[in-house]
Amino acid sequence: MNQKFLPSLLLAAGVAAAQAASAQESLAEWGDELFLDGQTVVTAPLHWQEAQWEKAAGLVVVTGTLMATTDQNVADYYGSHNNGQMNDAMQSVGDVLSPLALAGYSAALWGAGQLIPNDALSRTGFKMGEAVVFSTVIAGGIKVVVGRPRPYTGADANDFSGWSLHDDYQSFPSAHATAAFAAARVLSPQLTPPQRLGAYGAATLVSYSRVYQSDHWLSDVVFGAGLGYSVGAVLADDAGQNNKDQAGWWILPVPSGMMLTWFRAW
Repeated sequence: MNQKFLPSLLLAAGVAAAQAASAQESLAEWGDELFLDGQTVVTAPLHWQEAQWEKAAGLVVVTGTLMATTDQNVADYYGSHNNGQMNDAMQSVGDVLSPLALAGYSAALWGAGQLIPNDALSRTGFKMGEAVVFSTVIAGGIKVVVGRPRPYTGADANDFSGWSLHDDYQSFPSAHATAAFAAARVLSPQLTPPQRLGAYGAATLVSYSRVYQSDHWLSDVVFGAGLGYSVGAVLADDAGQNNKDQAGWWILPVPSGMMLTWFRAW
């Protein structure tokens, strides 16, 4: 390690340690909030209004229609038009915007807010992390129960094996799409319209990458997007309740890494 960076690293470590020490009590509060928010997400359908049930039904209908009419054609097309260079690019997108990476970005936002300190930044990072984790866990449960083969296995679009713990048979829904749209939904109230477009554009891009690489059927990412958006919506309003009339600097994930950007919440 270049020793000229050592003082900076020690300073950063000292600041982090001091902040952690002063935040020990608040960590218990964050833990309580995590538990309560988990309950809220799980029980959310019990409190849906008619309009929300109509949207859920619409998502199911669209997903079923894609399974029956479109999935196989899309998979066959990308299976025969896969470009090596493009495939590498899509793999990079999937890595940078994977559920694990998004959880890491969320933790970075929360940690940055704790160190600055900035409660709005910490809260949004925390809620984004919750949305990513909760939505991914829900998607994972559905994957196991449904047991849908991935396109690259050569299976038909309408083949479902049922209960499976093998990754090759956990295509539905896409965890990447689920987590990405959950994160975008939590972030969107804090962003300007162009930034919002970028957040959802990134979620759409990673969803496309999963179809392009034959890791998922089209209906997998469509349902995943709807699932993630719904989970994010449960948490998004709470993420923004303390952020009104505030402005500041944000660290946001972009395909090439991280981006520092100015934001105003309204």
